[in-house]
Amino acid sequence: MNTDRSSIKAVTFDLWETLLFERNGDSARRTNVRCENLPRALNKFGLEISAERVSSALSETISSLLKFWDTDRDVSHLDQLQLFIKHVAKGSATLKEGWINELSSAYISPLFEVPPYLNPDARKVLRWLKDREKCIGLIL
Repeated sequence: MNTDRSSIKAVTFDLWETLLFERNGDSARRTNVRCENLPRALNKFGLEISAERVSSALSETISSLLKFWDTDRDVSHLDQLQLFIKHVAKGSATLKEGWINELSSAYISPLFEVPPYLNPDARKVLRWLKDREKCIGLIL
């Protein structure tokens, strides 16, 4: 295998736990924000769902996602929302196209409210790669 540095054209990084780190408790804080945001969004669509039920549905959704991730498969954002609705509505509703933007915002916004932090070495490594005109890819 040729490992001559000049032959390396690109480097990929996993985003989570490589470039971005979490502080202890951040994931739980994000879940709490989701448990506040998602019931409000669901209520707009006529689904009266409690924060407790949302919390339970999020746990079930994560369990389902882990089964996919354990087999090195990914799940699109839309599929994650569909899984969440399946668990939260217990079969009484399905994800409607008109719900996607509102639910997506409620599901994703906790990342902005409780953001991860940049790996202290990331900036230096990324700058080094950029200075050598290497392409950089992110694996989300």
